[in-house]
Amino acid sequence: MSSNFRDFKIESVGGKIQNVSSLCSYIKNTNILPEDIAYLESLRNKLANDDLYKDVYTNEYPIVDVLQEKLLVYYITKENFELSEIISILEVYNKSFSSIDVVNHDGLTYFVFDYDTDIEVVCLNDPKRFIELVKNNANTFANKNISSAFSIMRDALYECVFKEDIDDVLSDYANRFNIDYPIYSAKDMNGNKIYKLKNGLFTKNGNELFTLITPTLVDKKDNEQMKVVNKNKKYKSFDLNEFISLRDKMLDSELVEEQDIEQLYYQVRYLINTMNRRTNGEDEEYSEALDVYMNRLAQINDIQPDMLSDADKSLLNDYNKNLQKIVTRAA
Repeated sequence: MSSNFRDFKIESVGGKIQNVSSLCSYIKNTNILPEDIAYLESLRNKLANDDLYKDVYTNEYPIVDVLQEKLLVYYITKENFELSEIISILEVYNKSFSSIDVVNHDGLTYFVFDYDTDIEVVCLNDPKRFIELVKNNANTFANKNISSAFSIMRDALYECVFKEDIDDVLSDYANRFNIDYPIYSAKDMNGNKIYKLKNGLFTKNGNELFTLITPTLVDKKDNEQMKVVNKNKKYKSFDLNEFISLRDKMLDSELVEEQDIEQLYYQVRYLINTMNRRTNGEDEEYSEALDVYMNRLAQINDIQPDMLSDADKSLLNDYNKNLQKIVTRAA
């Protein structure tokens, strides 16, 4: 079987890749064939996860960035991937993309940038427009901070501009859940009125409230704990088998190192942040792996809640919140 990457070789001395520049140039200027995909994705995964395993290389990330950009463009131009497939790839390549929620309503697709206590919203009526935007800015979407990507989206798509508003139905909702934030409203590109409360997104039909995104209901103490858990930025991607191995060690009360615990929390957080993408039976093994861990936390919480850390409780709260989101959207 032919391959344009059959002679692709990494040359390293003492962990430092000597031919980074030439390899990046080769990737940029070489056409990808269908038979190259398995090798290139395996290489990307190996290099992107190098810090998590043997940490063989010290300067691999320029190659990872070029690979991700090249593969992303390939999937769009050659494989004609749909919106959900592109979103799934972005979540693997760029973990900061988990800050974006994607919601479909009334023929529109909303992209919601979640700041934990606030949101920004852009929308479009043709998903292909977003896919084209990703193709034309592949390096930013695959490799840069989500703020950079959303800035491009804000300029190119329809931005929902929110202004402070008064609404009795939203006020009742805020009072019921003790959410002490102002109510804002905006018009989407169809002229529909949408509302935001903290980082929740809503619409109404008369006095009937419809929740598009449920606001985070986590107390300040839990938020501070999760900031500590998520402060380490070295984890670049997610590996399911690795998560299952760490999860089972933890559940079987086997001795694990502090770094393993930190890594497990990152992986659980990743799976929780991407739950809403897996609502059509896709990547079912990811959902099942997460459910095993969260069900154990729920059992402990029911029997002896003092055994759970604040971080565990925060994960459980967000997991249940996302389950409710999925139920709401399916209704």
